[in-house]
Amino acid sequence: MVTLVKTFMYAAYEDIVEVAKVVRALDLEWTIVRLALLNNEPKSGKVRVGYVGTVLVGTQISRADLAEFMLNQIEDKKYLRKAPAISNYSTLSHVTKRVDNHITNSNIL
Repeated sequence: MVTLVKTFMYAAYEDIVEVAKVVRALDLEWTIVRLALLNNEPKSGKVRVGYVGTVLVGTQISRADLAEFMLNQIEDKKYLRKAPAISNYSTLSHVTKRVDNHITNSNIL
């Protein structure tokens, strides 16, 4: 997904990178939430959290699940000064789930 954005929306990608640099340099509490495509599905309460390049996440998340995740970050410090990527579980293929389970169960992470 990042490659597509870099290729077809280069100016937007560069803007996102610069904003992230500024936020990371601040002496404040912050969390940068990374996501792919938003959809209008109802809240599922099933949000998958990972990091780009490590744990596989899906390609979509509902606006309701995104809003709930972001509101939870006000109290939850787990992702403080981090940039997790999030998606709904339902957007993952069976192959992706099996690969991720293998990585998790192999204690690679």
